[in-house]
Amino acid sequence: MDWNKVEDGLRTIPCSQNSLNALAIDEPLEYDRLALDGEMQAWEAIDSLEVW
Repeated sequence: MDWNKVEDGLRTIPCSQNSLNALAIDEPLEYDRLALDGEMQAWEAIDSLEVW
């Protein structure tokens, strides 16, 4: 699967893009599941609400 195409439609900011990159590296099965289920944008939105 071309993950670049999956991420093309996402609206991200640099911080959330870094979170997606970390997810792909640290938890590739979760990343795949989110992408295949079409839930990546929802995960990214929830993740961006976390306080650093």
